[in-house]
Amino acid sequence: MARKKTDRPLKVDEKQHDHLKSIGFQPGQSGNPKGRPPIPSEVKDAMASYTMEAIETLVEVMRSSENDAAKVKAATHILGPFVSKAPQTVEVNVGVTSFGDFLIQANRRHQMLAKKKPVQVIDVEVIEATPITGTKS
Repeated sequence: MARKKTDRPLKVDEKQHDHLKSIGFQPGQSGNPKGRPPIPSEVKDAMASYTMEAIETLVEVMRSSENDAAKVKAATHILGPFVSKAPQTVEVNVGVTSFGDFLIQANRRHQMLAKKKPVQVIDVEVIEATPITGTKS
């Protein structure tokens, strides 16, 4: 596998670079194929033994804390598993089909936000100029 030519010098030689590319992430291959390792059953059992105490602590904080933020946080942790979160609506406009369309929409958006008149672009022809020597300016 040959590397793409770039302006940056390699920190490794070409052979080592190709080797590193071959052992790295390949297209379509997961970096973690087995997923997250399962929590050991001993840890789950230990956590389960403290569940009621943790709930009682949260209830105590919710009822008796002087700090309103702590009360809200405790209540949120208690209610979290039982109350679903409010649905969020996201409106996405995917009407852009080309980069030109994107630029047109971006320009319109910019003009709307800036409330300025559009800038007129005119076609020009670039000609080569040579300096005149022997004259005083």
